[in-house]
Amino acid sequence: MDEIKIQTTVLHRLTYGELFQLCLSISNSTTVHIVNVPRLQSRFNAYKAAFVIFDNSFKRPLGAPETEEIKGLDTKRKYVFILIDDAVRKNAHYAVIAEVEAAAKALLPVFENFAGTPQIEYEGETAAIINLIQELEKTENAARIARLGQTENVAVFKQLNLDFQSLYEARLKNRYDFKQEGNTRQRSRNLIDEFVKLCRTIDGLMLSASDPAEITALKEIISMINALIEQYTIIVHRRLGVKSSKKKEDDKKDDATQTPDTTNPPPPPTDQQNPDTTNPTVKPPTQQPGDIPHHLDPNEHPSMGE
Repeated sequence: MDEIKIQTTVLHRLTYGELFQLCLSISNSTTVHIVNVPRLQSRFNAYKAAFVIFDNSFKRPLGAPETEEIKGLDTKRKYVFILIDDAVRKNAHYAVIAEVEAAAKALLPVFENFAGTPQIEYEGETAAIINLIQELEKTENAARIARLGQTENVAVFKQLNLDFQSLYEARLKNRYDFKQEGNTRQRSRNLIDEFVKLCRTIDGLMLSASDPAEITALKEIISMINALIEQYTIIVHRRLGVKSSKKKEDDKKDDATQTPDTTNPPPPPTDQQNPDTTNPTVKPPTQQPGDIPHHLDPNEHPSMGE
């Protein structure tokens, strides 16, 4: 019976790049046949969604792509704040037209309240600018801003702050979404789980399929997936130094057909287990010719008691 010979151990031992390429190859090679298996489409879509999430972890840069644009907007709104603040302070001290001086002096306390705005962190700075804009848009203050010729600058200031706030919140949402999807390891595990589910579904459909077109499509899908799994199994085994069963059989045949070397036969083995423990035979000393035997003199050795 046609079925997918999936090996989860091999899948978990693939590098991220190998897993990416395997799943991409499966997706590209089976899509044309899955069209003929409508019952498989939902599971295949779930598999592709997991693959896209896994793929995004490779494409996402270490720094958020919005960071540089956010920095640029923040710099611009700082400069515009300084421009308006400078106009108010200089006119409050040096204006020669009484109405301009009066308008500047009326606005001076407002800007003194927000004097440290450019030095605040992003969130605090955004909130401070919102409050400052609200003060400047009051009827009496709007007329004073117009008297100083700063109406357009205030409008630009407000828009820059809105653009900054929108982009900053979008970056926060992207970071949250990325964190919810998990790190690369978690994404790879989710992808493998979806791939296993896809394979189990294909095997189940193969058992229940009756339409010839569907059966043919399922057989093609199974054949392609098995071929890819076999190829990546070889890759993993090669990297881990694992010999295939065919290689092991070849090694056994080589060992069995080798001719033993008989040019210098080894010496016969000695029995190390039962050493010879019998007493050696002691030969009596041999008398040398010419030696005169000693004769015992009874007078030389008197008897005991004499």
